[in-house]
Amino acid sequence: MDVKEARTCDLVEELKSRIGIETQYAEPDKKISVEMNGPVTVLIVTD
Repeated sequence: MDVKEARTCDLVEELKSRIGIETQYAEPDKKISVEMNGPVTVLIVTD
């Protein structure tokens, strides 16, 4: 499967299942703060 053809929601679900992945979820109209020690890559997925 070509990942370029995959739906974003499917890619996110797969990433969430991987070791080393931490997920933070912000409810609609809520603001969250996240603190991390690097190295880290942050992906912001607006759904």
